[in-house]
Amino acid sequence: MAGTSDCSTGNCKDGLVSVQSAVMPDATQIRYVPYKHSPSIPFPLFTPSIAYVTASSRNSHLTYQLVRELVRGGDVLPQCCGTGTLNYTPSFFQGAQTAEGFLFLRVIDSVTKSPIKAVRRLDFSPAADVPPPPLNRPDPRNVNKNGGAFVYFPLVAPDTYHVTIKLGGGYPDVDIPAQVVQRLRPTVPAVIEVQKK
Repeated sequence: MAGTSDCSTGNCKDGLVSVQSAVMPDATQIRYVPYKHSPSIPFPLFTPSIAYVTASSRNSHLTYQLVRELVRGGDVLPQCCGTGTLNYTPSFFQGAQTAEGFLFLRVIDSVTKSPIKAVRRLDFSPAADVPPPPLNRPDPRNVNKNGGAFVYFPLVAPDTYHVTIKLGGGYPDVDIPAQVVQRLRPTVPAVIEVQKK
């Protein structure tokens, strides 16, 4: 379960834990809930926490509903929409150009194993509607500099993309051929290790 209360800021997390860190490779059962991490974190104000369930909120709290159905019958509620689902669609699956899937790319230094944060540009083939980074810097809506240098982009799914990552800081460009983006769930390729030139 991934809390998405801070997705509007571009660094999609529940106030503490990024959505990316809740995703395992080939995760088919991830569910998103509109909550922050805990009641002790004040921002954003008045947003319920992912785990704070009371007797009065249990029938409407999405985390409780997920856990209850899993324990009772081993079922994971669908994300959306209507009766019998969580009936919640996170912001990265909404909008005029609805993103049907998204891609998490993890790029690390092959020697130090540290995240590479010098992502200058990503090129997609076929072309993807990705906002251009300002002044040769990563677009803050699509690059999370925390949690392992994940980069996420809303993409049309199912579709197969060839992705080229343009890196700075003395690192060579990286090619990712034939990456299939899954529908309505994260696509998480293996960590990409890059050595400086």
